[in-house]
Amino acid sequence: MLPIRTNPLDSIPTRRRGKRKRRILRSSIRRSKDKGKMQNICAGKYSWPELLGVEGEKAATIIESENPTVKARIVEDGKVVIQDFRCDRVWVWVDRHGVVARVPHIG
Repeated sequence: MLPIRTNPLDSIPTRRRGKRKRRILRSSIRRSKDKGKMQNICAGKYSWPELLGVEGEKAATIIESENPTVKARIVEDGKVVIQDFRCDRVWVWVDRHGVVARVPHIG
């Protein structure tokens, strides 16, 4: 058996990190067996394309009222955000004028 080498920048052994990442991705989104398409496992509404062009604060209020399991986070377009997938978060991307620039969706 090969020795497990650790990355000095984090405490998770290199060999285990890949398995852990795959397990997280498998648990967040699953394939539909009958059609082969991705199936959302998060509760409630998943995306809000009708909110493009709406003021960011108003969009966040609408999102939280239509799906009470999520918390809408307003982010200026172009900013860096964490890339993990969460069923309880919606990024509301706004331009410099505070208007929704991208379709908000769970993630």
